[in-house]
Amino acid sequence: MPIVVMDHTPSNIEQYGENVDLVLAGHTHRGQIFPGNLITKAVFVVDYGQYQEDASSPNVIVSSGAGTWGMPMRIGSNNEIVSINLNLN
Repeated sequence: MPIVVMDHTPSNIEQYGENVDLVLAGHTHRGQIFPGNLITKAVFVVDYGQYQEDASSPNVIVSSGAGTWGMPMRIGSNNEIVSINLNLN
């Protein structure tokens, strides 16, 4: 069975070793309000999307999320719910 880690923020992805297959994170809201996305890109290795450093590293998927923080609005980023299908073969 694959090992999947759900982590609130993608700031600690380097702590997961070869035994983790997939890391799911959010928190960044992809900046939520432009130019916040420029800040999240500077702070996190991956602030949005799919990332894998090398073949022995886990896949990382960071969602912009469905909600907001602070003001209930988004400018320059979309909200989303990500659907992931795992192949267990």
